[in-house]
Amino acid sequence: MKKKQIIAFVSLSLLFVAAQVFEKVTTGAEWRMLTEQSMVLYRAGRYEQAIEVAELALSTAEKGFGANHLNVFTSLNMLGLMYCENGRFADAEPHYRRAVAIGENLRDSDHADLAGSFNMLGIVYHELNHYSQAEICYKRALAIKEKALGVTDPGVVSVLKALAVLYRDTHRIEEAKALEERVENI
Repeated sequence: MKKKQIIAFVSLSLLFVAAQVFEKVTTGAEWRMLTEQSMVLYRAGRYEQAIEVAELALSTAEKGFGANHLNVFTSLNMLGLMYCENGRFADAEPHYRRAVAIGENLRDSDHADLAGSFNMLGIVYHELNHYSQAEICYKRALAIKEKALGVTDPGVVSVLKALAVLYRDTHRIEEAKALEERVENI
């Protein structure tokens, strides 16, 4: 009798594991489909619909994979970008803040994707006139990109330019000129 109980227990355990794997695969496929659909809508100029679908993709990723998963990080960055490109910087801010927090836990702290999130959060803060926060984000993005990609990478140049503009906007002309000179020498 014990043998049958063991076989039944193992069979049920395998079914449970298989159901979990199937759920993750199904959730992943649904997330990818929603993400792709939001990008298609966005490219077609249907911005509000794209954002709604992207929010649904984010919710799907959170429910299916947990709040700190790479797909959640990706969805947050995508939503932040959609909001930024529509001038909705205040709406983009919480998405990028959360993406940065997740990215710091998920990724190597010197990963280029994390640098992109910091750079975009810097842009958001800059647009919202939160200059000290923007500077912190730009400097973090710059440090990561220099380490991950090298000091002459175009991604480094774009952050240097953004930081120079921030310095000009805050009347720190000498610091801006130094960065602009550095860009010219790359």
